[in-house]
Amino acid sequence: MQSEYLYLWWDGEPPYDVIRGHVSFDDAISLLEQEGIPTEDYDWHHAHDYARFVPRQGREYDMEFVRAGSPGPGAFPITLMEVQ
Repeated sequence: MQSEYLYLWWDGEPPYDVIRGHVSFDDAISLLEQEGIPTEDYDWHHAHDYARFVPRQGREYDMEFVRAGSPGPGAFPITLMEVQ
């Protein structure tokens, strides 16, 4: 699977950056830099998880990003990058 940065709209400040696929810390930093996200002066932490997009209640065409916690139907691997 090709890793890619996921552009998500958040209500408020994003809690973390999300990359589709389980990637190493160095690959994640490289991908963030390719997207123009500054990385040098921050203490980045990364974690692997699973997520899925589900229909958002009350909104016919909106999908919501939900962390799944484990593999399962519709779930895909993600790497979370968070500044501590």
